[in-house]
Amino acid sequence: MRFLYPKCIESAMELSSKTLLTLEFDKVRQHIAEQTVSVLGREEIEAMSPVEDLDIIRRRMTPVLETMDLIAFDDPLSINGIPDIRSALRSSGIQGTILTIAELLDIGQTLHTSRRLLAYLDKRREKYPELWAIISGLTEETWLEEAFQAALDPATESVKDSASPELRKIRRSIDQTKSAIRERVESILAKLPDDVVQDRLVTLRDGRYVIPVKENQKNKLNGLVHDQSSSGATLFIEPMAAVELNNKLRQLELAEHQELKRILRQLSEYVAQTGAQLENNLHVLCKFDALYARAGYCRSLDATEPEFNDRGFILLKGARHPLLVQRFWEEDSTGKVVPLDLSLGDESSWTLILTGPNAGGKTVALKTLGLLALMAQSGLPIHSTSDPHSLSVETTITTQRSSPLHGYTL
Repeated sequence: MRFLYPKCIESAMELSSKTLLTLEFDKVRQHIAEQTVSVLGREEIEAMSPVEDLDIIRRRMTPVLETMDLIAFDDPLSINGIPDIRSALRSSGIQGTILTIAELLDIGQTLHTSRRLLAYLDKRREKYPELWAIISGLTEETWLEEAFQAALDPATESVKDSASPELRKIRRSIDQTKSAIRERVESILAKLPDDVVQDRLVTLRDGRYVIPVKENQKNKLNGLVHDQSSSGATLFIEPMAAVELNNKLRQLELAEHQELKRILRQLSEYVAQTGAQLENNLHVLCKFDALYARAGYCRSLDATEPEFNDRGFILLKGARHPLLVQRFWEEDSTGKVVPLDLSLGDESSWTLILTGPNAGGKTVALKTLGLLALMAQSGLPIHSTSDPHSLSVETTITTQRSSPLHGYTL
């Protein structure tokens, strides 16, 4: 399939928001944006617009074509998501800021994805030189990634015991103290008669181990009242014999909190030190995300690379409207989009005349030409068939010699 497209057509078309909407270019952007996995990648697709400069068009299209080849012929590459860490990076630059565990985990995921993608394409730099030129901008911060892995548990969004020797020691003491308290309170509960306790079950109130005692029997247990049932019939009493151990537990929990704060502060400072590299990695990853989305969309249309010329010559062979193809695909329809052949402005200028009845395909033919032109100027491969046929709808396309004309108006 050949698609010869004059780079001068943009100025003749006088592109405007209305033109883009009429030709439904916004819908193409929407379909591509839905395939992105990052906020920045989606924003890049939503900002995608046609340009006139042929060099820019080719620079945009080449990495898309390479990514299409990567998807079709290379080992699968899975990127589940690229978190938007911009806010966390800005916060880390403020002295004394402590990032949340969720924010740190997002940054850790960004580091992990950066390293994997860099390693993947480093092995294939000769196969995909333009793609490698983009991805090579990533930097590996292995030491920081390892610090996150040692300190944070993504499954529970918590700080691991292995984050520091001190935290491991404190948590071990907490577990031991909790066991000692429970054993002591359960021992006291076992000695109380049935007419004193409401239920033979040790419970927690405000982090304290307590015994549910009937209100009219509260003098039978020496301790501190921490809560009362809604009916007022039950008091939750902490035995005095367990108060000292409970106080020790509170002190240990406070020490744990302080150690967690220290660990998170240290990780936040690491992020601040590498903020510029992390921000750069984010933008490179999102650039790749946008490329992958473009390539995935174009592959779903069996799109190919168009040829360009500066002679005002347009040639479409076996072209099909991409949104109609997408609709049939989504609806799993057995119908087929009728392919279009169109030639305009060969060795001299021509006027395009379309005739035919309503629903004969005139608008679809024009919109197919216009939308494919916009896609090509945006650096996207365009849809075609490998076995082009003549237009077989009722529309008649006639070209006739006239005064110089380099475009068309809808």
